[in-house]
Amino acid sequence: MAINSGNINSSGQVLQTYLKRRVLENFEPMLRMYQMGDKPVRDDGYYNLAWTRMQRLRVTPAQAALQEGVTPNGTNNQMETIQITAKEYGMYVTLSTYLLRVSAINVLNAASTEVASNMARIIDEVIQDNLATNGTNVIYANNQTSRAALTSSDTALANDLAKINAFLATKAAPEF
Repeated sequence: MAINSGNINSSGQVLQTYLKRRVLENFEPMLRMYQMGDKPVRDDGYYNLAWTRMQRLRVTPAQAALQEGVTPNGTNNQMETIQITAKEYGMYVTLSTYLLRVSAINVLNAASTEVASNMARIIDEVIQDNLATNGTNVIYANNQTSRAALTSSDTALANDLAKINAFLATKAAPEF
């Protein structure tokens, strides 16, 4: 019996394509911090990204009230440009051909799921570290103004959480 095969450059290329797809399928649902922000999409592979974001409109109910036959007043809106330089992160797991052949479990799928989980944790950690070190809108407990000013007695109370909630609402942060 003859086996017909397509024009495949190498089994390594096929495996790499398969693993990349499996990792991405498992990777995205596990991100937590990443899901909270706007993400630019650039298919052309530039390392310097820029995108615009519209600022939240501040029209009050009184300003938005309509009267029959009267054209409502227009409102201005501001846009801001955000620029970043992309960084790359990656990893791989070494699996022997022997293990792939004799294992009772699907080691390839298990490894790709674990790589995806680890990469999701790495990306979330990078985002959290960036927010902690470069955040400009920080609210500290007990009305403190910096991390250095915090002491062990400075704990977040209900009024601190209410202040944070109100602040996030003014910034159109997504609700969970």
